[in-house]
Amino acid sequence: MERSVQRLFKQNLLNLFASWKNVAKEWKDKRLKYLECSDNIGYYNKRLAVELWLKRTRATKQARLNCKRMKAKYILMRQRLIFEAWKRRNSEVRFFYARLFNFGNINDHQAARVGFSAIASFAKSKEFVMAKRKEHSSKDSYDILQSLYKKKLLCYMKDLQSRTRKRYDIERSRS
Repeated sequence: MERSVQRLFKQNLLNLFASWKNVAKEWKDKRLKYLECSDNIGYYNKRLAVELWLKRTRATKQARLNCKRMKAKYILMRQRLIFEAWKRRNSEVRFFYARLFNFGNINDHQAARVGFSAIASFAKSKEFVMAKRKEHSSKDSYDILQSLYKKKLLCYMKDLQSRTRKRYDIERSRS
């Protein structure tokens, strides 16, 4: 009787260990699945953020394009209105042609002025950029020279320290 009880106890104990081993394995699998799922969610969130950024970029570009188109339409409409007003005002042909010629000259001068101002602003910005580059490069070269100087100074200090220590050891050994 005792032997059968021991055998049953041993068998139940083995079953308990096997069950616990299976539970631990399940927990490990669940944890790995959770980690994989969280990685996938992180990747998906990054992808969504990039897509949202791209949509915003496209919308900004489209808004700029629409703004340029509207400016061009407004300028064209304004020129037409001016032209029609001048045409109505100047019914006589020779005055009309003279004023039309002057209007063309004014527009040409304005376009040239805008072009030259754009070139001037570009030159100023280029000068600023070059000055900044020069400043950064001189700062970088100063930092490099400063580090070389510090290394050399440290080397001299170590050399001086070792020489002093040697002299001290020699004097100590003599006395």
